[in-house]
Amino acid sequence: MIRSLILFFSIQILSLGSFAQVAVKDCNPGYFIKSYRSSESKIEAQGFCVLKNNHSITVGLSPNDDVNDNSDAFLLKVDGNGNKLLEKVYGGTGHQSFSKILGSGDGNLVAAGIETLGQDFSFFITRLDTSANVLWKRSYAFTLGVNFAITDLQEDRDGSIYMTCFYVADGLSFYDRVMYIKFDANGNVRYAKSFKPPGEINDFFPYSFLIDGDYTYITGNYHSYYHYDGFLMKIKNATGELLWAKNYDFNGGGAIFFQVFPYKNQLCIIGNNDVYETDTSIILLCDTSGKVQNTHYMQGDDRRQGKAIMDASGDITWLNYNFRYSSVNPIHLNITKMNPAKGVTWSRNFNQLPRMREITGVGYASDSTLIFSGQHLDTINELKIFSGRLSPSGELACEPETVQVRFGEGTSIAKDLKLEVRDYTFTEVFKSWVIIENRIDKVDTFCYQKNNCTFLKLYAPDTLCKTGDTLSVVISKDADCISTPTFMYDASMVKLLNSTSFQGKFVFLKQGVTTIKCFILAGCALLEDSVTVYYLPSPGQVSLGKDTSLCKDNTVQLKAGEGYVSYLWQDGSAGSVYLVTVPGIYHVRVTDACGNSFMDTVKVIEAPPISFDLGPDRTKCNIDTLHLSAPPGFLNYKWSNNYNISSTISQNVVVNPLMDTAYYIKAEKSPGCFAYDTVRITVNHSSAIDLGTDKSFCSGDSVVFDAGGGFKDYRWSTGTRTQLLTVNSMGSYTVVATNSDGCKSYDTVKVLAVYANPVVSLDHSNTLCMGSSRILNAGSFSSYKWSDGSTARTLEVNHTGIYAVDVQDAHGCKGSDTTIITELLPVPGNFLPADTAICSYGSLTLKPIHLYNSYIWSNNATASSITITQPGRYWLQVKDVNQCIGRDTILVNVKDCMTGFYIPTAFTPDGDGKNDAFRPLLFGRVKKYSFTVYNRWGQVVFQSSELGKGWNGTYASSQQDSNVFAWICTYQFEGQEVKAEKGTVVLIR
Repeated sequence: MIRSLILFFSIQILSLGSFAQVAVKDCNPGYFIKSYRSSESKIEAQGFCVLKNNHSITVGLSPNDDVNDNSDAFLLKVDGNGNKLLEKVYGGTGHQSFSKILGSGDGNLVAAGIETLGQDFSFFITRLDTSANVLWKRSYAFTLGVNFAITDLQEDRDGSIYMTCFYVADGLSFYDRVMYIKFDANGNVRYAKSFKPPGEINDFFPYSFLIDGDYTYITGNYHSYYHYDGFLMKIKNATGELLWAKNYDFNGGGAIFFQVFPYKNQLCIIGNNDVYETDTSIILLCDTSGKVQNTHYMQGDDRRQGKAIMDASGDITWLNYNFRYSSVNPIHLNITKMNPAKGVTWSRNFNQLPRMREITGVGYASDSTLIFSGQHLDTINELKIFSGRLSPSGELACEPETVQVRFGEGTSIAKDLKLEVRDYTFTEVFKSWVIIENRIDKVDTFCYQKNNCTFLKLYAPDTLCKTGDTLSVVISKDADCISTPTFMYDASMVKLLNSTSFQGKFVFLKQGVTTIKCFILAGCALLEDSVTVYYLPSPGQVSLGKDTSLCKDNTVQLKAGEGYVSYLWQDGSAGSVYLVTVPGIYHVRVTDACGNSFMDTVKVIEAPPISFDLGPDRTKCNIDTLHLSAPPGFLNYKWSNNYNISSTISQNVVVNPLMDTAYYIKAEKSPGCFAYDTVRITVNHSSAIDLGTDKSFCSGDSVVFDAGGGFKDYRWSTGTRTQLLTVNSMGSYTVVATNSDGCKSYDTVKVLAVYANPVVSLDHSNTLCMGSSRILNAGSFSSYKWSDGSTARTLEVNHTGIYAVDVQDAHGCKGSDTTIITELLPVPGNFLPADTAICSYGSLTLKPIHLYNSYIWSNNATASSITITQPGRYWLQVKDVNQCIGRDTILVNVKDCMTGFYIPTAFTPDGDGKNDAFRPLLFGRVKKYSFTVYNRWGQVVFQSSELGKGWNGTYASSQQDSNVFAWICTYQFEGQEVKAEKGTVVLIR
């Protein structure tokens, strides 16, 4: 929410002691314009502020070297009447100037300005006491560009200082950068943000800014291709973050923004429509996101940039200077008072001050008058500083010229403005000042009116009686007393509509008494007077209401109403209320606070008997409900015997008594007139029916439900009309039984489930292998009973016989089954061959002498045969076609066999099946083997690594002739080293 920065009209009562610190000449403020100059040098104003004691400070520069464009920083302090209090010039080498100044929260001053020496450029910030002595000063070198200028300086509630400025960068000839700098209370830079708009911009200029809580709104204009747009940007104070920026036109054309104010949770921006042709002033309202709410304009003389201030009601006083090219004095002071919503109140030109150049600033004095400053040219073009003081209504002790100003609606469009943002740091440098005093030696007075206030008297009526009447409080004071009256009042009782120097108009907000005080400043003291006013609005004509009736043993209250001063009834009683106990004619005379008298009469007659009947007594059964209805047409109803009744204040009620009960009713026909009746309820009861809990049973069973005796009629949901009902299926069964009084009893029962009986499935195979047993499994049930008396789930049998079981499940349902074993079958045996033996390096295949359905060997093999290489005991378990299982064992011993390497010396590959292949014989477990045969020329005619494979006497598919062939054999037995044998063999054909 926007915090108001506007000064309210002072209502604080100042004691004489508070004026003791003010110079005597300050105690008689007048309205004036004064001009200040120096005969030694020129002075130029750039900054201005008003202090709490009504003193004002103007700062700027005073040239000291026109050739080198060098200047000194200049400060002028004047009192509330424009009298010079002190003047100081802060000099040094090169150029020094003050740009802006403010009254700090600590009671001192903070100023900022510029220092240059050749190409050495810097800016400074300094804190001064109220005598303009330097408390501290910090200077910062600036190397980012040229033509650095400071446009505004403000302090926030925490004492941090903020500054806006602009400068030329990148070798350009126009201002293209805006900078926003934050300092702490000691002048140390906390951040510096530079902003540049996109494209080719000829000017980017910040005029001023508004600190609103945690945010700052900067306003100004930028110029591109001979077109000006106003801009507004929002910045977060803590970090300098740019939240948004927007540019605005006006009626499709240019716009220049000067100042921004808080206005009713919005922002109010004032400006002009152009730089050179400025006949139109702009007043734009937007929300805190920059969205345009409405736009107005003022048109009159050619109005240039000025300074404005807004009061608590939102009224703006705008000081500027106008051009009139046909006038003897073409540039003059204009003061306009307007409201952004209501329009222009007045606009006045003051031609006494010649050749206006600039309004430097404006501020409120403690009595709500306005103090302002600026500069103008005299007849020889010498620049002078001026200051002035005017009343809130625009009186300046100079003859004004009233200006006709047109106020109308305009249009503005906001567009997002994309800005390039950069952070900068500065290097602090040390630069000292030489302080010179008293250059101003000439003060000219153009307008002055002395204030002469010796008495103050208020006049107002002591009582107001008519609703909406305006209270006029007339102020009587000296004719030449120009002090602005200040009213103090209870804002919860009255509202100030408007005030002038001689009158204040109020409207009451509520009935009561209030005191209104008025103060004016009279020299160094306050004049005070007050009036006390009663606001007792007359109620007007008294009314006792229409003629009425009075019931027996009742009373009627007659009310004359509040707000009258006196009451007089026919019997002489004097209250505002009269109690009637008997029929008759009654009247009252009343008088209001203003002496007006009113009278009214009312006739009270005896009321006739009231007809009222609830009907005959009623009968009900059990828990049945009854509806009772009272006759309509009564103001209200009151039932008593609050027992099982739906409401005690309704016309129609529902009752449910469980015993004989009487209900009483009292009904009001007219105020104080009642009717009464009673109805009695007889309650008959029938015996309760209990069909029991819901049932479940097994298939083939049934259940009988009994509704009980004592009834003359039974009706079951199945259609049965007897007391008992037998059911054998699942479902819901309801009975309604009626006794001799016609009362019915009810009950419902359910057959939740008819359970299927258990199904038992035993193994019905009638054979059993000899020596084995069989497990008979009855399944998963709650209980078991076998034919042998056992009660386990399973029964193990191993001989022929009849076996039966009875079971019962969790629901109690029963089942059974029987199986018969008639034959014991033989099991397989003696199916392996006799014990045998094998060589240590040999193998042996073991297999049964018969075929079976399945096999499992001692080595877990499941084939019908196995090949073994080790001696030992081996067994085989088999299952025959009858699933009978048998086992047999064979012992395999070790046999003494030949070992080693053997090879023939000749072979005859003639195909007779004898000695047809040449190969070595190896007896033992061979791990490695290679055999090669060569002819006499060293060619390999045969080669093999496959044990047992031999040469058949051919080479390259040709039979070899009888001859001698060489051979080599490399081999390794398990557990031995590798060996190589060689020799020759004779092939015989």
